[in-house]
Amino acid sequence: MKAAPLPRPRASARRRVWVLAVAALVSVAVVWAYHYPPQHYASPMRDWLPAQPDRELTDDERASRVVFRQILLTPAIQSRSSKIAFMFLTPGTLPFERLWEKFFEGHEGRYTIYVHASRERPEHVSPLFIGRDVHSDKVQWGTISMIDAERRLLANALQDIDNQHFVLLSDSCVPLHNFDYVYDYLMGTNLSFIDSFYDPGPHGNFRYSRNMLPEVREADFRKGSQWFSLKRQHALMTIADSLYYTKFKLYCKPGMEDGRNCYADEHYLPTLFNMMDPHGISNWSVTHVDWSEGKWHPKAYRAQDVSYELLKNITSIDMSHHVTSDSQVKGTDRGVLLPKEGHEEVADVALQLAKYCIEEPVKSPLIFGEWEVVYCSVPTSPGGIYRTPLGRLVFKTNDMVQVVEAPDIVRNKLSLSVFGLDGAVSLKGKLNVLDSKWIQVIFEPAELKVGSLGFQYGGESEVKLEITYVDEKIRLGKGSRGSLFVFLRQ
Repeated sequence: MKAAPLPRPRASARRRVWVLAVAALVSVAVVWAYHYPPQHYASPMRDWLPAQPDRELTDDERASRVVFRQILLTPAIQSRSSKIAFMFLTPGTLPFERLWEKFFEGHEGRYTIYVHASRERPEHVSPLFIGRDVHSDKVQWGTISMIDAERRLLANALQDIDNQHFVLLSDSCVPLHNFDYVYDYLMGTNLSFIDSFYDPGPHGNFRYSRNMLPEVREADFRKGSQWFSLKRQHALMTIADSLYYTKFKLYCKPGMEDGRNCYADEHYLPTLFNMMDPHGISNWSVTHVDWSEGKWHPKAYRAQDVSYELLKNITSIDMSHHVTSDSQVKGTDRGVLLPKEGHEEVADVALQLAKYCIEEPVKSPLIFGEWEVVYCSVPTSPGGIYRTPLGRLVFKTNDMVQVVEAPDIVRNKLSLSVFGLDGAVSLKGKLNVLDSKWIQVIFEPAELKVGSLGFQYGGESEVKLEITYVDEKIRLGKGSRGSLFVFLRQ
């Protein structure tokens, strides 16, 4: 006979509730501490270096990572009089000195000023700026000399142990908020405000050089605004770096041997901190720059442009939008809405890319895959009658995709809607190679489906296309009548 097991004592309901309450309180505290660390707390989870790469590190890489790790893990200096270093990078005299003087007025001991004048010695009209010039060298736009000037400013500002944040400014910058707002905003965070984003287009990762390998991979290459605000740890990392700085000095510059133009001030810091401390930066800048015009330089505000409404609109911006160079044709209905100047710019970029097309692109496996048609210089070429002015009044065209399947199948599909019904036009064709760059596709009759109805119409059709450029992300083609096509890999 087995003895019946003795009943286990049970905790009272009140005790269980008490234990759960304590556990919940501890959990909330832990989560809060992780997401909202104290201002000068260096979280080993957030401020640790990225995972080690699969390959063996070089000696220089290992040495650099040791230095960066030590800087990141060193607690920030506790200062009773923490200051912000305002660093002005200017060709000469600062036109808005009086305005900055009003900004700084009454806040002595909470800021320092440094001026790097690259062309001529500035004539200061404000006593706050007198004696604040640092040793300066010439700066040429788009070259590593821009980075040299930034590092020179940082080195001077870091000598003051009370400087905890470092803001880079140009001669055309003006403050948009009062001093207390700016001071509390910057000093109240454990982040550096560095713009850093991935741009797959011709003015982004196309500038990358494989000569940067193995230390800098194309997947790590980033772009961003030059204007930054760095916490002290990141300022130290910037002037301590030699390895990655040298890579950009040698292989990111205008007029490189292969004809590419790379600008270190747009790529060096965004790439460095994307690799070394991606969670320690904001990925956006606190300096407002308007790139909406899609030109080489941001929008310039003239005296007649400045109004209360303009300043109000700028200060109300609470989101950062990154304009990538592959998105200049997006939102233009595949070129329909693009002005003449836009078409000319796309044609110029395509001409530059064609210089670097691989030999015999028709034999490359890169041509296979699913491609989105994002642009055509003659907008009615892709989509036929559905894209003509009359066709667009009846049909709303949506996705336009081309699938190239090995070894010789091409499928085109245009999604559309008509009178509230979704539909699609599909074509299947056979690909024939004509020479090293030209292909011919003979399509079967098109098939139209609208709602539950579907039918074929027309006869066979033929197109010829020259592949002028192809890589992992983009494909360019030119039709037999000169139409330029831009495809992005899905």
